[in-house]
Amino acid sequence: MNQLESAVSEVIQQFEKNVEELVAAQDFAKYNHKVQVLDNVLALAVDKANFSILYDKIGSLITGGIFEDTPWAHPQRLSAALVAGTLQSDDKPSVAIEMLSELRILAIAEGKYSHTKFTQQEAKDFLKRCLVHNLNFLFPVENEFSRTYPEKIKRGHNLFAFITDFVSKDLLKQPLLEELKNVSAQRPIVVDRAIEIIEHIHQNFELANSRIDMQLKKYVKAHYGLDEPMFRDKPIEVYEEFLTTASKEQMRAHAELFAQNMADTGIVSIYHTYLVREIERREVDLLPIALKLSPTGRENLKKHLPFVRRLIKLVVYAETRQSVYGLNRILNRGLLARQPVVSGLERVIGIKLHPFVEKRLLAGFKFSKFYREGVISAKNLLLADTILVLGLPLGIGQGLNPTCQTARGISLWSQHAPGKLLNYIISAALNDNIEMRFEGKLIQANFLEKGLVKNLDLKLDSVSLVLVPHIDRIYNHLMGLVALRGADPHKWVNPALYGQWIPIGFAYAFEPLSQAIVNYEEFVRNFYSTHHPDYNGGLNLVYPNPVGIFITTSSANLLGFHAVSLQRIDKDPEGKVRAYFFNPNNEGRQDWGQGIKPSVSGNGEIEGESSVYFHEFVSRLYAYHYHKRANNEEVEIPTETIANIKKMAQESWGKEYRWL
Repeated sequence: MNQLESAVSEVIQQFEKNVEELVAAQDFAKYNHKVQVLDNVLALAVDKANFSILYDKIGSLITGGIFEDTPWAHPQRLSAALVAGTLQSDDKPSVAIEMLSELRILAIAEGKYSHTKFTQQEAKDFLKRCLVHNLNFLFPVENEFSRTYPEKIKRGHNLFAFITDFVSKDLLKQPLLEELKNVSAQRPIVVDRAIEIIEHIHQNFELANSRIDMQLKKYVKAHYGLDEPMFRDKPIEVYEEFLTTASKEQMRAHAELFAQNMADTGIVSIYHTYLVREIERREVDLLPIALKLSPTGRENLKKHLPFVRRLIKLVVYAETRQSVYGLNRILNRGLLARQPVVSGLERVIGIKLHPFVEKRLLAGFKFSKFYREGVISAKNLLLADTILVLGLPLGIGQGLNPTCQTARGISLWSQHAPGKLLNYIISAALNDNIEMRFEGKLIQANFLEKGLVKNLDLKLDSVSLVLVPHIDRIYNHLMGLVALRGADPHKWVNPALYGQWIPIGFAYAFEPLSQAIVNYEEFVRNFYSTHHPDYNGGLNLVYPNPVGIFITTSSANLLGFHAVSLQRIDKDPEGKVRAYFFNPNNEGRQDWGQGIKPSVSGNGEIEGESSVYFHEFVSRLYAYHYHKRANNEEVEIPTETIANIKKMAQESWGKEYRWL
């Protein structure tokens, strides 16, 4: 036995001894024994083989009260979505008890332990969700986090690798498929989450011809491209060589396949990039097929063909493969018919990046699933993602940054002021600075203190990496300037920040000075009379409405304020009125409690939208803009409707406030 094996053996012996002492200890003396056990757990978690030892002792640990008086005491109340955050935290006792909690649930799922309020099937379902939420542990990604915190990644990997030995892979197929569908429906610009799931499936499943398997194959093919024998498991250079002699009909067949996969999933294959580049070089009339263009897109391409060919040469590479989808979207949106867009893109092409911006972009690129060192320039990364942001305005995500307002701004400008967005991108890229005017005064980001972001999460698209630090500073500064005006500051900040098309009317439920909820019934009544089609004359929104909501947990407890864009109010396929909105927090399916579960598909959502029933959305509102009614006539809103919404509000986020 070598020195390392001897040290591990000593830890195992100490762990077993400490477990015995924990079980035997009186209640008042258990705390110190718990601490010792949890220290042992962390030490053993460095090796997957040690998890069998931990698992064998899980019954004794439960009997000894390891979970008593902790947030893990009741397994039926736990959320699989919160596991990753705990495992990555710096609170070592919490990390240790979280791992033991998963082993307890595995024991219940395997029938080795029973729980009166958490069934064997519920345990299996929890583990499936847990694995879906933690693919980054199961298949670690070499990024800054894993290099900075290798021990956290290793512990998590060992835990989930151990659990998967017990879980039937077939049981995971349906959850993984649903996860892929929901991620795909949101059409994110940063597709790393979808790629992780697809790679998991490809590496761990034998897919046959069942209904689920065929649907999973669609996503696998979208990412991996071709499964033909002559290309399977071969370097991409084999396909590149094939293209040099491929016939036009062969190229057409591949173009149709790749383009359909892209349209179905929002994922672009590396093969697709090589094909588009070759088509641009010698079969340009196939471009409309390869880019899956609509009639509008084809007309846009026809009028701007030389410029599109130039863009392809600059941005369509393996490392920026999603740019193919960006070209599809900007052409189908007809954006190149707008001179400010063409002129702005021309300026991005010719820009000389500020050294700090270049460094930030290259640092962010290292987090990408498509990263390869020294292959593509920072400027081309920015150009590729600029095209994606213009094409996918509802695909913006704020990452781990507290910058929902900034992400919302990028989305709003992309939709309705793309020239303005491009000017901001150019200014930030060239000068590492942005200027805005507020009530006649020039505001420069570089002269301001840091905003809400103290350490920028770099796992963002390149446009966000360039803009977020500056817009965040300006937003925070503007909020401070108007903080004492006696109303919610967004009344003045939103029109200044986003654009003068924001309606002048403004209503808020939360009174900043009194820290109370005031005139809530009128607040609700006004929103119904200005936004609900049954009470506002059937009118819909001209522009998205930047509104503030109280975000709540699945238990309907207040988490905080959040900025979203109300895109439209419309009837769903069942004829019920829903609010369709853009949520910039990377995931539009949070459970808000009280049965309110935003959906991202199946209820009439456009790709990138979330939706809930109208009254559910109103129950979480705290501020909104509105157009005043032309006739100023009083609209009668059912009293019971307002009372129901008030009750929902008071029993959720409203528990944290005084009501006046």
